[in-house]
Parts: sequence; C-alpha cells; structure tokens
Amino acid sequence: MTPAIEKTTLGAIVGIGLQMPDGSPVRLVDAAKVCWVVWPACIDDQAAVYLNEAEALYDLDRQIERETE
Repeated sequence: MTPAIEKTTLGAIVGIGLQMPDGSPVRLVDAAKVCWVVWPACIDDQAAVYLNEAEALYDLDRQIERETE
C-alpha cells in the first residue's frame, strides 16, 4: 500500500470511525465542509482527517518519507 490523500466532505465520512488530528471523532456538524483524508501506507496506522489542505499534504509527505526509509 502507498499513502494517499482524498478530498471529500465531512458528511461523506462521518460515522466510519475516522478522527481529526486532535483525536476527536468526525461529527456531522457541517456536512458540506470540505476535508482531506490522508490514508496511511500501513493498515495498522490511523487515517487522519484535516480541514486544512496544507496540513494534509504535510502529513502525506511524512507518510511517503517513512515508506522510502
């Protein structure tokens, strides 16, 4: 598996067990709010949900760096 990033909405991912970077669950506060999900390369790692694209891209870069080490 390789790390991946996906642009979606909070409404599309609510209830599937993903968490925000601070550890809080994704809630249906604003279903139309755009977010980015970073899917890790390792199935044991938790996918992360970001409201800021730059933070999501930074996390994706870190995931890719770990893969190449």
